[in-house]
This record gives sequence, C-alpha cells and structure tokens, in this order.
Amino acid sequence: MSGCCVYGCTNRYSTGGLKFYRIPRGPRPFQSNRRRLWLQAIKRVDWNEDIIKNARVCSAHFISGKASLDSSSPDFVPSVFMYTKQRQNPNAKMDRYHRKRRRADTAANQRVTSETPEQECSMDHCPAEEDIPVPKREYDDLNLRYSQLQEEYVNLRQEFDTLRAENEQAFLQKKELNRRHNMVKVMSRSLVRELFNHLKTQFLTLLFNLLSTF
Repeated sequence: MSGCCVYGCTNRYSTGGLKFYRIPRGPRPFQSNRRRLWLQAIKRVDWNEDIIKNARVCSAHFISGKASLDSSSPDFVPSVFMYTKQRQNPNAKMDRYHRKRRRADTAANQRVTSETPEQECSMDHCPAEEDIPVPKREYDDLNLRYSQLQEEYVNLRQEFDTLRAENEQAFLQKKELNRRHNMVKVMSRSLVRELFNHLKTQFLTLLFNLLSTF
C-alpha cells in the first residue's frame, strides 16, 4: 500500500509531517491483543495476513499524533476517524490520561521517599547505585522503551526475512531465465543450421536438374 489503510483516509507516504505505523504483530498476548484492538478500530477484522503485513496506519488517527504502547493511554489504539462521531473531545481523554499518570507518579515518589531513609555518604560507606530504588515513572518509561525496541526488532527481523526470501526468489527467476535464454540460443543455432542445409540441398538439386537438361 502507498498510504494509510484506514477507510476514507487519503494520507500517503509523501504527505509531510506524518508517521506510518504497522499493524501490531507478535506471538505474545500483549501484542496479539493490541493487534486485535487495532483491527477492530479500523474495521479491518476480515483482513488476511498478506494484507495486514503491508498495511500502515498514519499518525493522524492518534490523538497525540503518535501511537503508544501504554495500554492505559487513549493512543494505545487509533481512535480518530472520519466515520465515527466523537462522543467527547479527544483532547479531554488525553488530559485525563496525563493527570492520572501524574497522580500515579506523585504517589509512587512519595512512597519511595517514605520507605527510603536518608543515607549519608562517607568515605567508609556510600549506598551503591543499584541499592537506590528506581522511581515508578522512570521504570515504566524504561519498560515501555524496551517493549518498543523489542517490537521494532521483531518488525525489522520479519522485513529482513521477507527481503531475503524475495532476493532468493529473484535469483532463482534470473537463473531460470538464463537457462531458457541459453536453450533458445542453442535451438536457434540448430534451426539456422538445418535451414542452411535444407537450402543448400535444394540449391544443389536444382543445379543438378538444370545441368541434366543440357
């Protein structure tokens, strides 16, 4: 496909300022569930695997302009479409999500502060970096980035395997074409030789007949 696969969307790869996302895929429950939700959202649940692997959804169908791997985010699934009537302002959903994240981060930081007594560094002892609790927001961000990198790796690996298979197929096709070309060359030479011998025989026969009349 040369552009967005969402019904009614005319955005193409040449459209500036847009990102294009693959339909989620992968063997894990998180990935398969996200894939199912995306296909339901864009109303393409009847698509087969061959169509899905080439399909792209543009960033115009996400409230923030980019997809999210956070399942609590409104942009976990595309939701901005021409064919659906928005019951509420999409930006309000995103504002509520950010407020919820901030409250969760504040609560987590307060809990870490209350549970971690202050320790003074001295020449004899200073707490190791790995002993210091990681804030929940930072942990969630790292975990999210890890999931993104893992999904990108799976996609790149699948693209690599697809390109390698296409390359092998092209090599076999080229090899077959060369074989047929050589076969045609051999047949052409053989036909030319036979034609030459046939014409030569006819000429000699005609010449003999002419000489016989004298």
